[in-house]
Amino acid sequence: MNKLYRIDNPHELAARVNAALRRASHEVSRKSRFEVLANQVRVSGKIGSYYQKQLAQEALKKLSPEIDVINELTVER
Repeated sequence: MNKLYRIDNPHELAARVNAALRRASHEVSRKSRFEVLANQVRVSGKIGSYYQKQLAQEALKKLSPEIDVINELTVER
């Protein structure tokens, strides 16, 4: 079972987002960028599949229920 954390520090949140994207997929972590804004995480970039986009979305949603994930990843074919 995954633990949910309350993350108040933007630097800590950025580190957790970076780690979550690395765990989700090597390609996602290499080809994406993210921005932390208060209780929002915006992730963008061009990746290879909708599956990878979903992996990133789910990995970020697991970080904390208080964080809104804005998934702007686009799939390039």
